[in-house]
Amino acid sequence: MQSARLANFEDLEELVFLREQAFEDFNSKRGGSEYLAFEALSNFRHFETLKKAIDDSYYSVWVGIWDSYTVGYALVSYKTLEDNTNWGIIDEVYIQPAAREVGVGEALLSKVYSWCKQNGCKSIDAFALPGDRLTKNFFESFGFTARLIVLNHHLEV
Repeated sequence: MQSARLANFEDLEELVFLREQAFEDFNSKRGGSEYLAFEALSNFRHFETLKKAIDDSYYSVWVGIWDSYTVGYALVSYKTLEDNTNWGIIDEVYIQPAAREVGVGEALLSKVYSWCKQNGCKSIDAFALPGDRLTKNFFESFGFTARLIVLNHHLEV
C-alpha cells in the first residue's frame, strides 16, 4: 500500500538518509554535480536543510510510504512573483529504486498539488537532468511540459 504524508521532525533521520541517496543518484547523472553545486538548497547540510524546510511556511516536505516504510520524499516550495501570483517549485523528489513504479510518486505528487493549490500557486515547476528520461517521463505523465532549457559551457581556467 502506498501513501504520502506531511513530514515532521521525527522523520528527519530517514529523510537525511533518503536525501543522501538522492544526491548520490544526481551525482551519477549528466549535469548532476553541476546542479548540486549551483542550487542553493544543496549547499546546506542535509539535516539543517530538511529541518528548516519542515519549519518554514514557504516549504513543504512530504514522505512517500510503501508497505509502511518511508521510501521517498518531496521537497516543495513556492515563491511569489512580481505580479503577486504564487509559483510552486518541486525542489527535490526522490524515490528509492526498488519502490518506483508502485504509486509512491503519484501519492507524493497528489499531496504536492494540494499544497500548491492551498498556497494559491498558479503553476508548478519541476526539473529533470539532461538524459534522465525516467524523471522526464514521470513528470510528463502528470501533464508537465518543458518551459525552459538551461545550457552550460565549461570554461578552461
